[in-house]
Amino acid sequence: MARLNREDRNFTGSLPDLKASVKATEHQTKVIDRKIFIVETHFPKVAAMLQRYAVGTAKLRNKGDELAKTIATYAEEESPSLKQALTTMSECLSAIQDQRDAEVSKIEEKLVQGLSVYDTKCKQARNDVRVSSSLSTREVKSFENLEKAQMKSTDRTRIARAQAEFQKASGEANRSLRVLREQMNEFESQKMRDVKQIFSGFVVCEMELLARSMELYTRAYQGLMNIIEEEDLEEFNKSMTLKPTQWGSAPALSNAGRYVNPGNGRENVLEEFGYWKKGYPDYHDVLCNFLSTVSQNFAKTKMDPETLAVSFDPDTANSMDDIDKEILQLALKQVEKTLQELGVRVSQGYKLGYELGYIKGVLEHVLKTVPESEDKEAYMNGYVNGYLQGMLHSFKQGELQRGNCSDNNRH
Repeated sequence: MARLNREDRNFTGSLPDLKASVKATEHQTKVIDRKIFIVETHFPKVAAMLQRYAVGTAKLRNKGDELAKTIATYAEEESPSLKQALTTMSECLSAIQDQRDAEVSKIEEKLVQGLSVYDTKCKQARNDVRVSSSLSTREVKSFENLEKAQMKSTDRTRIARAQAEFQKASGEANRSLRVLREQMNEFESQKMRDVKQIFSGFVVCEMELLARSMELYTRAYQGLMNIIEEEDLEEFNKSMTLKPTQWGSAPALSNAGRYVNPGNGRENVLEEFGYWKKGYPDYHDVLCNFLSTVSQNFAKTKMDPETLAVSFDPDTANSMDDIDKEILQLALKQVEKTLQELGVRVSQGYKLGYELGYIKGVLEHVLKTVPESEDKEAYMNGYVNGYLQGMLHSFKQGELQRGNCSDNNRH
């Protein structure tokens, strides 16, 4: 007898042929079961390892953020050139951690989730296999009943009913098997697409992190190579130099260059002095005996008058180049003009007196200490503005003598 054809709804062959066909179906079912088992076994493991990989990357990201913050804090305490390089490195490290954070999010939200959904898909596939197997078993039993009816009964009605039940069971089994094969083809196809997408996504994440890291580490490396040791050593040596104690109304040398601010300019000093002057109706002029003021300051600071020799030493002035001399003269003229407009009068014997002599010496020293890379004129303007602020403060505090000034003292 020919082998059973499962598509033949009116099959009336022998039971062995049907069992042979069912055996072929069982083989297909085993192959399907094996495929489902592979996915059920390995996908959860891969998902768990990806999750652990994401956790490890997140920990590395956190450590990287801590390292970046630590380097940034350290950079604030360093010299300019080294500070710039360390700041750049800190920024690069922080940016790399941002890239790692993006990778962690993608692994957790897309890759791990993409594998986790197969837990449900495998359960559904197993249920489909179970339904198909039960229908195949039902088909075999209905065929056995048909054969018994044909062999033991002459009742055509009973035989017809058994044959109808077999045809129904056979049709359901055929449809179930066809649907199962279609579903498993789709299952396998979707599995391969997902595996391709998930692992290619992981590889792309790693390549993006690697490319971004290479870019940022290159920038950090270049920043470190741009450290100028000579400038930082010069800054270090300057910081070890003990600055002389300052006296008078001028600000300390360490504040030179810090007053480059339009709000501290000469015009603002005059305007503020005008407001102050209105509060003193009996104010006529300022008689400033700078010799007395200098003596008082010597007493306060315990400075030796001979230390001012540098202010009047012609060799000091001669050692300056023409540009520095011009800058110095402009600064002194600004100071002198401002003092005169404030109503300051100095004694005849000293012309501009100790005050201008002092500020001249200070400005000469400032010019010598200004780094070549800085704007000397801006430094001078900043220092002069600070000096004028100090002078105004002295007026307000009453440290300079106020009172009527005789004609002999006017010049």
